[in-house]
Amino acid sequence: MIANRPRRAFFREGLLWLTALSLLTLRCGKFATDEPQPPLASAEGGAPEAAAGSGGKSPETAAGTGSSTGGQGGQAGEAESTASGAGGGEGGGAGAEPEPRADALVLRPERSLLISDPAVLEGLTLERVLWSLAGVNGHEMYLAFARSFVPRALAEEAAGPRCDDEAAVEAGASSLNGFPIPCPAEAEALLHSNENKVWKPLSVTNRFDLAPEGGENCGEQHLSFYLSRVGALVTASLRFSAVIANPSPELGLEGCRPLVDFWASLSRAEYDRPADRAHALEAAFLGPSLSSRSASAPELQALVAAGYLPFMSPEHFGRRGRLQLLYLGDKGIWHFFEHALVSADEGWVLRRPLTQSLPILALVSQEPSGNPCASQLLASLPGLLDDDPVNQRMNVAPSCFAGTDVTEGPTLLSGLYGWVPEGTYGPTLEKLLERELNMRYPSYGLYPSDVAARADFAGTCNGCHYPKGSPFANPGTIAHVNPQRTEPCGRSGGDEERSCYARSPLLKLSFLPRWTALLQNFWDHPGEFPALPGGATSTLGVDGTQLVQQNP
Repeated sequence: MIANRPRRAFFREGLLWLTALSLLTLRCGKFATDEPQPPLASAEGGAPEAAAGSGGKSPETAAGTGSSTGGQGGQAGEAESTASGAGGGEGGGAGAEPEPRADALVLRPERSLLISDPAVLEGLTLERVLWSLAGVNGHEMYLAFARSFVPRALAEEAAGPRCDDEAAVEAGASSLNGFPIPCPAEAEALLHSNENKVWKPLSVTNRFDLAPEGGENCGEQHLSFYLSRVGALVTASLRFSAVIANPSPELGLEGCRPLVDFWASLSRAEYDRPADRAHALEAAFLGPSLSSRSASAPELQALVAAGYLPFMSPEHFGRRGRLQLLYLGDKGIWHFFEHALVSADEGWVLRRPLTQSLPILALVSQEPSGNPCASQLLASLPGLLDDDPVNQRMNVAPSCFAGTDVTEGPTLLSGLYGWVPEGTYGPTLEKLLERELNMRYPSYGLYPSDVAARADFAGTCNGCHYPKGSPFANPGTIAHVNPQRTEPCGRSGGDEERSCYARSPLLKLSFLPRWTALLQNFWDHPGEFPALPGGATSTLGVDGTQLVQQNP
């Protein structure tokens, strides 16, 4: 009976149809262009010009997107509901049609999901972020980050890690998590010489989609910067990824509703003035300005009353949040690095391997039968079976996280065919993958090359940021928001006349429609996302995909 099917089923099927439509359009070659892409959806326009398409790993984190929740009748429903992680109730019992919200609102992704308007972001300076995270010691935190790229013998005596803490430097490289990592002198010099004034805000991103279905946290809030110094030897971007604590975890995802209400409010006409949006974002992201006295908007007051800390607070970082650096060195190679921000007693920063990024060379240069990371790759196959790239996930143990990733590094696909010089065992791994697919997943009709291509996209930073030959290739940049190109911010409320930093095709055609639909579904149905029954721990995210392992 259609009336008895949980809301989650309709929501997920809608996303699948949206994705299928986009993939069909992509096959017609409509988006293989280097020209600026159409603006995002507006309140009037509803969906973007193209629906959700291919994706794989999220461009904002290696952990991917989240999953959906909700449920019906106050208990886990039919098999379809259980498989989707159903938990809460709709209040009216099975088959009851809920009343629509009286304050109906169509969310606008350019305001409620990803903001790249320079005028709106200009108050979110790196200097203020560092103050929010470490107070008067913000500069020391920044310097500790810079020193982490230098061998200990060459760095000044001060707190924090060094590039060669795990192994001595040979030929300009050390190791991290047992895998190679460069000690790039230009990265350290870049950070030391440029500091606050030349890092400019690039974007803020609401990653509520990364929340677990049980509300153990409320997802992530990202604030990104780009290096604006003209004539610099390198190009770089820096991203602060805060994992937002749920102040009322006993309520499940409903404890996150004040946060969602805040982001939804930015789509209203009351925030058509860019200055009003700027003040709201500064209040939510930065420390001293988020107080009951200064937060006049009801949604900001609700954040304070519910116990939320400013997004850029040390409590949202530690070993959970991340600071990520993407830079182009003087050899023309992009590098990806990940750090944790910790207390002064721990040295301010910790060097971390890249979350869910595969050590490709180690996979193809060692005998698979004795390689624990090859076993982890095989165990991750269930997350790579879905034909929809947006749903594909790597889920390997932290011991198999690569130390770094580079744009000119080997790919798993080339390694399987023996095209990597050091990859002696790539063809052996291919045979192992073929046997596993034939034995366990014959109905999917997948080949090892299919798995390798999906793993390269979902399991490496390079695969998501540098999709060569793809219609999702980022025009003129490797980042997903390009400060060197602009496009109209939106289609209404004055945004059609404003210029925003250009968003990549991958964001606009795939992830933003997906994130917007998920946020809209949650906002439209208050009270329907309680804690999981019996206090169970989440294994799925807020849109039904598996949660993946993180750095400890």
